[in-house]
Amino acid sequence: MRGLLLATVLLTAAGCRSPFGMESPPEEDPRVGRGVHAWPILEVAYEGDGRRTDVLWPLSSFYSGEDSGGSRADLLFPIVHWSRDGDTVRYALRPLFDVETDETADDVDLLWPLFKWRAEAEETRLSLLYVFPLYDHEVRADYDRLSAGIVYHRKTSPGDSYLWLWPLFGHSDEGGRTKTWVLPPLFGHGRSADGGRQWVETDLLWPLFHYEREDDTVSLRAFPLLWQTVGPDATDRVLFPFWWQFDDADSSFRLLLPVYGRQTEGEDFARTFFGGPLFIHTRDGDERTYDLLWPLFGYRTDGEATSLRAFPVLFTHRSPEESYTYLWPLFGYEEDRAAGGWEVSTLTPFFRYASGPGSTEVGFPWPVFTWEGFAEGHDFHLFPFFHSERRGKRSEGSVLLKLADWESDEEKGTSDFRILWRLVQVTDGEHKDVTVVNPFYRHEENDRGDTYWSVFFGLLARKVENGETDWRVLWLF
Repeated sequence: MRGLLLATVLLTAAGCRSPFGMESPPEEDPRVGRGVHAWPILEVAYEGDGRRTDVLWPLSSFYSGEDSGGSRADLLFPIVHWSRDGDTVRYALRPLFDVETDETADDVDLLWPLFKWRAEAEETRLSLLYVFPLYDHEVRADYDRLSAGIVYHRKTSPGDSYLWLWPLFGHSDEGGRTKTWVLPPLFGHGRSADGGRQWVETDLLWPLFHYEREDDTVSLRAFPLLWQTVGPDATDRVLFPFWWQFDDADSSFRLLLPVYGRQTEGEDFARTFFGGPLFIHTRDGDERTYDLLWPLFGYRTDGEATSLRAFPVLFTHRSPEESYTYLWPLFGYEEDRAAGGWEVSTLTPFFRYASGPGSTEVGFPWPVFTWEGFAEGHDFHLFPFFHSERRGKRSEGSVLLKLADWESDEEKGTSDFRILWRLVQVTDGEHKDVTVVNPFYRHEENDRGDTYWSVFFGLLARKVENGETDWRVLWLF
């Protein structure tokens, strides 16, 4: 099992065609007595328009579609595989080879991830060492990319190309800009591809020293002491670690550590710092906030609502719509004046009670025991022993974290009860009822009155369909 999980992760991460793809759930077959049900020893099941046969799964599994023409065979899943679906054919002996062909493309893996080849109408790709390529060449109509280990990389495409010969040289051309590197990251210089001076860039010992000019904007960096960008609409300047300045047409930020700071946005917002978090005053329209030793003590008001904080013990808020008071962890009270609901808690999280229009909720101790009732149903949890939910005419629940689970739909008249997934199953479907106690007993009955029962993996079975009785012994006779 650990090997299968590891293979799934590696195949997905590397982009390989995984053999563990999710399958759609089979359609319900209203007929009774169909197939043999002794999984994983032997199972013959009718799914959709076809039939699946498992013998000592995962040693062998076969599927054949009656109408669609699709078919599949697996031996020692996922090692040996063959399938056909329309024009698509796939065959594999993993990890030696995995081949998939159709009318538009061929995809071949040999000793994955050593060799991969894919060919389409307008694209061809050849890779040696697919995950960390020793050689990788991809060609399309207007695209050509070649990589040889970590030393040589080349790509040509409209508006984007590069050539790298590590660690000696590099050249790129992207979006009308070219840049050349010599012994990267020792020295790099770039400019507009047309030879103009709309954009010029120079790097020395990147990322330590950098200069860039684009139109009327100039940037300079001498890491870590200086960052500066000056343009017609904005100015950013940092003299690390004492001075920080960011200005544009609508906002500004100035910080002189550790003494003073001020931030503005438009005409309505301003925040002033004194001594860092020692005292902070904020104005945001009609709202005023005062913080002392932030975030420990704070007070906020806007004329209608007020809030007070003494972290982590006291939190209060009052407004026309809602109010709350928390004296943590001893007491808590919330009131939703707009909706007409309220909530009280003591010794958080051991007790919680909430009430609102059409609903009531109790938690004791939360979240081990919770109950919530409302107009459309209820939620009940006694973690980890029991869980029940109801929404209108639908309900579901479980015991001991899915040791047993059930679901029902009164509108459709269906229900399903299971113990240990498929060990015990009682299903009341729209057209057929099924009762199973694997591997000893199975019973089916449909709307027409047809019945089927079998015992001991189906060694002895009886089917009544359209008034005719059919006995089976050893699945065959």
